[in-house]
Amino acid sequence: MRKKTVRTILLCIIMVLCFTGCIRHEAIVEFKTNGKVDITMVYATAVGDKEMSSAADEKTMQELEELGWECKTYKQDNFEGYECTKRDVDIDDFSHVFDDSEDLTQLSSNGFKVTKNGTNYVVDWALVDQESHEQMKQYGPVLTQSGGYLRITMKFPNKPKQHNATEVSENGKTLTWDVLTMEPGETAHVEFSLSKVGLIIKLALIIAALIIAIIIFIILLKKIGKNKDKTEPNEMRG
Repeated sequence: MRKKTVRTILLCIIMVLCFTGCIRHEAIVEFKTNGKVDITMVYATAVGDKEMSSAADEKTMQELEELGWECKTYKQDNFEGYECTKRDVDIDDFSHVFDDSEDLTQLSSNGFKVTKNGTNYVVDWALVDQESHEQMKQYGPVLTQSGGYLRITMKFPNKPKQHNATEVSENGKTLTWDVLTMEPGETAHVEFSLSKVGLIIKLALIIAALIIAIIIFIILLKKIGKNKDKTEPNEMRG
């Protein structure tokens, strides 16, 4: 299936928004320590805007399920559509996943670039050019005010070393980019590691702390025992 360009897709979304209403579209990428990713695509429209998209079309969901996606109906607030997930995808095959359906390319991976160095990765995902930026600048506020969005979310096993995300979770491991606010040529940039070393170090520190606590406890017990032995003879003499 022919893949659409980022510019064409974004402009199509904006045109649909202008004439009919509101959408929610999100790409969620969860990175794992084994070098695999789970990819989830959410696509929904406002309940009153059924004519604008086939987002809740059961046929579309069925086709994606046949291609290995896990699909379920999305219903939240005043939006209905679908949420589809493909699990354990090699990072190098990320861009090919979106070939499954044109519905999934609305947050296209055409501009997705990953650089790997051992367990360290650098991801850059370009989505906006000058033309689409001008359109989003004009109509994006309408979408946001209606409860819609166009965004990317990435989840990591470790806190990323560097990023330019719009929003960051409390533990720093989940990053979100608001595509509507991105500048032309700007990428969703993040540098991170999939190494388990951080977890191992934390575990080692916990174990070490427990061992130290046990040693201190044993030393205290011995001191108490010695003091008791010293006082007992004195009491007998008395």
